[in-house]
Amino acid sequence: MYQNYLNTPYTGNAYQNTNPYMNPYQSRLDSMQQSQMMQYQITKVNGKNGAEAFRMPPNSNILLLDESAPIVWLKQTDGAGYATVTPYAIAPYQEAPEPDFSTLEERIKRLEDKLNESYATNAQPNYAVNADATAE
Repeated sequence: MYQNYLNTPYTGNAYQNTNPYMNPYQSRLDSMQQSQMMQYQITKVNGKNGAEAFRMPPNSNILLLDESAPIVWLKQTDGAGYATVTPYAIAPYQEAPEPDFSTLEERIKRLEDKLNESYATNAQPNYAVNADATAE
């Protein structure tokens, strides 16, 4: 008698891991989503022929790493399954050097000096040019 009382849904023993409103396929869905998220791969090909030979379904695209040259191939297919292959050159990233502000300040100073000199020489009125212009 007490055993039946302990297995009722109100005590939590008989229906401990089940929920009547739970999706019965939820565990399968969760495992499928995890397996899809964990796929990290780099597809490698040999040259343009290898990129063109790579088979794909319609309306899809992929980046293919060329093993023979520093190139990445972008292969795209349209709705009819026709493929276009576009090469892109790749190079290792190099950080830009830090700018040297002391040389920049020196260059600005020299430019200012040249501008000031040219302004000083051109600021003098040239009466000979004006006299020639009025004589004609």
